[in-house]
Amino acid sequence: CTVATDDGSEETIPGAFSQVYSFVCAVGSQIQFDGVEREVVGTVDQTCFGEDGAKALKEYGITTVTIIAKGAVPSDIHPEIWERSLSFHVSPNDPNYELLGEHYFTVYLKNTADEISFAAQTGVPSSNQKDAFAANLDLASGKLRFESTNQRYALIDPHCDGGGTGCGGWNRHARLLIQGTVDSNGLFSDVTSAEGAIADLSKHDEGDFVSLTTIRGAHGQGWRAHAYSGSGDLGVASNYVEYGSYCYSDDGLLDCAGNAGIELSQDSQTSFALLPSSAYDAWEWAQSANAYLGFNQVELIDIQ
Repeated sequence: CTVATDDGSEETIPGAFSQVYSFVCAVGSQIQFDGVEREVVGTVDQTCFGEDGAKALKEYGITTVTIIAKGAVPSDIHPEIWERSLSFHVSPNDPNYELLGEHYFTVYLKNTADEISFAAQTGVPSSNQKDAFAANLDLASGKLRFESTNQRYALIDPHCDGGGTGCGGWNRHARLLIQGTVDSNGLFSDVTSAEGAIADLSKHDEGDFVSLTTIRGAHGQGWRAHAYSGSGDLGVASNYVEYGSYCYSDDGLLDCAGNAGIELSQDSQTSFALLPSSAYDAWEWAQSANAYLGFNQVELIDIQ
């Protein structure tokens, strides 16, 4: 689902690409890439937001969005990497500002004959909501790297029990590497190997909980998956219980011999779950050179 489903959010690969496209499509033509903030108006329509996205906004009477936007060429962060950057946030002058809130969105872009790459940060700072995601598609090698982080453990949600710090808090982290045959439009006709990890950390009154799933494999080798649940001191690997280890194969005959998959065995690996005690910051990661993804193997660690 993470690879194939466009849910319009940064939690899936197609969703992340479409989210970037929607913002750039709506206001990109009005932006002057000179590093100066300007107020622009974007139209909410199916062309940029898709049928479902446009319909959802129009149900609230939103047909346009007034945005404070800034473009820079090269990017105002890591210009040695990114060709350009775009930043948006809803203007206080927008008639629906109270409904839309202060949502911020910034994307750093690189698009050449050999690769398509971006890193983005989005969220609502006053609600302790920080999300970030990045992708790198190497057209020559057929490798797609993707990473997303949702940092909402200390979420302030006015719609939950009257509000309050920590209401509905959670963190999520995903990292994926896929290799196959890809065309010039970035579309895969075949996937030869894939590996990845996804961790969900939930805040509970009786103690925090982590669900961690990993997979690694290739055609002819089998796909090894591990599933873990953690409670108690989430920084200690022995507090995670493996409740599933599976081998999937094309013909149902392989036993994944020689493919151990991605296993959780060391305390340092628990940092992948973005523990609330860590100093990890999703927006700082998006603004760092690490968001220009180049890993050739998925590891269980917060920053790779």
